[in-house]
Amino acid sequence: MASIPSMCVPKIKAESVKQFLIQNKVFRFGVRPDHSQDFVFFPITQKLSPILLSKLKKSSSKIKQSMHTFPEKEPLQSLNLKDSLKNQLSSEELSHLISAYDIVGSIAVIQVPKELMNRKSLIAKTVLKINHSIQTVCMITGGHSGKYRIQPVKLLAGKKTTETVYKEHNCLFKMDIAKVFFSPRLSFERARINDLIQPNEVIGSFFSGVGPYSIIFAKNSNTQRVYSVELNPSAVKYHKLNNKLNKVEEKVELLKGDVHKIVPKYLKGTCDRIVMPLPETGELFLDEAFAALKPEGGMIHFYTFAPRADLYSHAVSELEKVAKKFNRKIKIVRNEICRTFSASVVQIVLDVSVSEP
Repeated sequence: MASIPSMCVPKIKAESVKQFLIQNKVFRFGVRPDHSQDFVFFPITQKLSPILLSKLKKSSSKIKQSMHTFPEKEPLQSLNLKDSLKNQLSSEELSHLISAYDIVGSIAVIQVPKELMNRKSLIAKTVLKINHSIQTVCMITGGHSGKYRIQPVKLLAGKKTTETVYKEHNCLFKMDIAKVFFSPRLSFERARINDLIQPNEVIGSFFSGVGPYSIIFAKNSNTQRVYSVELNPSAVKYHKLNNKLNKVEEKVELLKGDVHKIVPKYLKGTCDRIVMPLPETGELFLDEAFAALKPEGGMIHFYTFAPRADLYSHAVSELEKVAKKFNRKIKIVRNEICRTFSASVVQIVLDVSVSEP
C-alpha cells in the first residue's frame, strides 16, 4: 500500500486522539491502524490544519503528523456506515443519515432522524455488521433530562443489554449507559487535564459519574488525592466498582450527594484543582468550586454550553461575578471548544487560574 497521511501517537494517548480525529472528520476509515512498540499510527484523510495539529500537540509533544505505509491486510467490510447503506437507502434517505456515532465499550449509540425512523432496524444491523467490536446498538430517544441528566436510549440490535466496559487511558469503566451519564467525546479533555496535574495536588471532581476524570487522574498522574462528588446512586455504584477495578481506592474518595451540600461540609478550602464537567447548569455550582479551592487559590476547569455566535462572554461574566464575591483574582489561561452539541451550540471549556487579589 502506498504511503498516506497519518498521525503518530504515543500508545497512552491513542484512545483520546482517535476520538479527536473522528470528531473532526479526518479519521480515515477502511484502513486499519498500525503500531510499533510505543506508538500507534492512525490513517487520516488529509494533513491536519495548523489549528487542529496545535490542539493535539497540547496533549503531547510526541504526537507527529507524517506519511506512513500501512501493511496490506484483508480489507475491512466497509469504509463507513454511509457507504455500507448506499445500495439500500435512497439518495434522499442517505442525505438524512447521521453516519457518526459514539462507541462506549461494546455498545454503539446512534442517532436516527425522524425521516429514517422506519429504517432504524436496518441502520442498527448495518452498524453491527461493519464493526465486529460492537455487540449492541442503541438509539438516542431524547435529550438529557431528569434529576441525574440521563439520556434515554432504546435497544435496536445485538445483545439485549445496556451495560458495558469501556477502556480509556489504561483504565476500565463499567457502566450502564441507560442509567448514567458518560461521554467518550471528552476523552481528549481528560488526557489533557491529566497532563497538567502537578505532584501531590488535591483534586475535586464534581459530577464525577462513573469516575472517568477521577480514576484517570489517580492512575496516570502524581496527584495526592481525588475527591469525587456524585449524586446519582447508579453512577455511585459503578464508580465504587471502577475504583476497585482500577486499584485506586487509596487515592480516590467518593462522596455521595449534592455538590451544594458536600463542599461546605467536607471540601471547603481543600483542593488545588477543580474539574466540573456539567455543561448545562455548571455555572450554578461556581460558588462551590471557588469555596473548595485552598486559600492561596488554584485552578478550575469550567465547562458550559455556548452559542457559536458568542462563545465566551457569558461564561467569563459568570466567573467574574463569583470571583468578586469571594474576593479572588482570576485569569483565563485557556478557552476552547471541546465538542459540538448542535449546529449552533457547542460545549466549551475554560481553564481558570484563581488567586488572592
